[in-house]
Amino acid sequence: MPSWGGGVIVADCGQDADARFIAEARTGWPHAIERALAAEIAIQGEQEEMLRVNVENASLRKEVERMRDVLEMIRSHAWDDVNLREGGVGVGTPKFQSPLVARQYIRSIDWVLGEGQRKVTRGYTCDKCGFERWEEMSR
Repeated sequence: MPSWGGGVIVADCGQDADARFIAEARTGWPHAIERALAAEIAIQGEQEEMLRVNVENASLRKEVERMRDVLEMIRSHAWDDVNLREGGVGVGTPKFQSPLVARQYIRSIDWVLGEGQRKVTRGYTCDKCGFERWEEMSR
């Protein structure tokens, strides 16, 4: 048996505090490394999830824009109907049952698009022709 009491020599230290630190590090560092590796794996999983969500959000934004374009087209047709049926100038033939139905579409679409807060649909009687006319006005 060696004179120092046996065991394995890990390091030759001049102070007991250094020796104690080295001995504790031998048992503590493996646990710290395991925790760091687990954290890296968790972060990688979160990054993959964020990427998936960002791709899905981009797809949803494109779909919302497509739907917004469709609503704006329907709104345009509704305004044409109102103008055609009430003596105004419009394009094509009426597509809605009546100007009232077309106006209901316009109001609903304005609300959906958020434009109902910025614009108002106003009706008036034309002095020249006597027909009721409708127009958009900014608030």
